[in-house]
Amino acid sequence: MSHAWQFSAAKNYAQIRELTCLLINARGKPRAWNKFKTAAAQANSNYASRYLKTEYDMARNAATMSAKQVSIEKNQSLLEFDAVTDAQTADICAPLHG
Repeated sequence: MSHAWQFSAAKNYAQIRELTCLLINARGKPRAWNKFKTAAAQANSNYASRYLKTEYDMARNAATMSAKQVSIEKNQSLLEFDAVTDAQTADICAPLHG
């Protein structure tokens, strides 16, 4: 689920950058409020529709994986840890083998 906040932060940053650029018109002058409002509404609409499916998929996938984790924890005694036991086996892994 940690990727959800990263995605949201990146999306928010991109959206704010786009809105900031809309404050200035093509001639480098401040854009009038009514023109900015129209352009900003279009930009916000694009973000809402473009990323809505991605956010939906992330939420569904997070819920699915949470349910799977509950199942894994219920069957924890059936799980076995297989460490690679060779010269490079870490000290913390060796006791967990089997």
